Amino acid sequence: PHLPLAPTPSNPLCLSPNAYPIPPPSHPFSRADSSMSADGDSEPICPTCKNNHHVRLNSSEGMYRCRACNKVVSTGVVTDGIDWRDFSDSSRGGDPNRIGSREEDGQILSLTTDGKGKHTGQRVMDQQSRAQERLNRALADVNNVGERLGLQVVHSRKVKELYKKINEIKNGTGVGAGKPDIAKCFNGLRSQAVIGAGFYWVSQLMGVSRRISTIAENLDSLEDNRVKQVKTAVKRIGRFKKLIVEPLQIHAAGGVCGQRAEQFCNTLKLGMQFKKMAKDVATAVEKSGCLEGKDPNTIAGAAILVALERFPDSVRNLGSKTRKEAGGIGGKDKIDPKILKEAEERVAGVVKKTVATLKKRIKTMKAAGINADTAHDIAEGGL
Repeated sequence: PHLPLAPTPSNPLCLSPNAYPIPPPSHPFSRADSSMSADGDSEPICPTCKNNHHVRLNSSEGMYRCRACNKVVSTGVVTDGIDWRDFSDSSRGGDPNRIGSREEDGQILSLTTDGKGKHTGQRVMDQQSRAQERLNRALADVNNVGERLGLQVVHSRKVKELYKKINEIKNGTGVGAGKPDIAKCFNGLRSQAVIGAGFYWVSQLMGVSRRISTIAENLDSLEDNRVKQVKTAVKRIGRFKKLIVEPLQIHAAGGVCGQRAEQFCNTLKLGMQFKKMAKDVATAVEKSGCLEGKDPNTIAGAAILVALERFPDSVRNLGSKTRKEAGGIGGKDKIDPKILKEAEERVAGVVKKTVATLKKRIKTMKAAGINADTAHDIAEGGL
């Protein structure tokens, strides 16, 4: 029991001091410790002091700490921080749309602390660091896709070079500097679609062709319309082939063109001498490098057409049987132009290219000094 109190100006009702205890005012926000916040009763209670009067949130550490006894009260706190905008020079990596408390490059976010006070999450990165990380992930995906497709390291390396060129175009650097229209063409493509298109172009040009459907099946992150996305990327790369593909000097491995020529000769049921001539021409083209980066099938088809100049009988065998019976051949070594045209179209059909494309390759070959007379010496001894 309390003794009765006499009324005073500060206590007119004679109330006991312990009847209705009034908590002391919370400490004001300290300017010296700007990372501390004062949220009143929302802070947890300090187990040592038995109250939360001095408990403050340190957002940089992601934990509550009592300022009276310096004891850590709670860890692993999620903080949203403040909104801010950076109007500094964009070349320095400023991001004017960033939300949340500002962090320096490489600093660990308070959002990533675990319940034991250990940092387990990602570090804050500027735009350049994030772009480099995305590029590294894409290049790692190239290795994985190449292994699934059964291709060699050299093929994956060429795909990486192609992907880097497209990445430069999208970022407006390197070959893409000053070409915003081309960058717009590639900005909407998924990285996996670009990787798939890269493998299609490289496999075609290096003589180890893979179907688009086969490539699309081995792309992980593309879910719907995989084939369609890869086809779109293939077409857009083809639109700028001279800028992207040709500078990489992607060409077939040694001997591929000669092997293709042999295969096509077997399909056309041509003789051994003819087959050897066509293989020599294709091999000579490979050694000279005059058609470097071109489809091996077109080189093999052009080599067969060059060999036809030395084997008129083979032209007759490939020509129309009806015209031969009708006497369309003027002499032993003379070839009816119509039968020659039919023979060329038959070769183009097996190669699955147009006659005009094959003749274009022949023009380049002859300009480099490769023909039916010189092919054998170039193929055996070099230029």
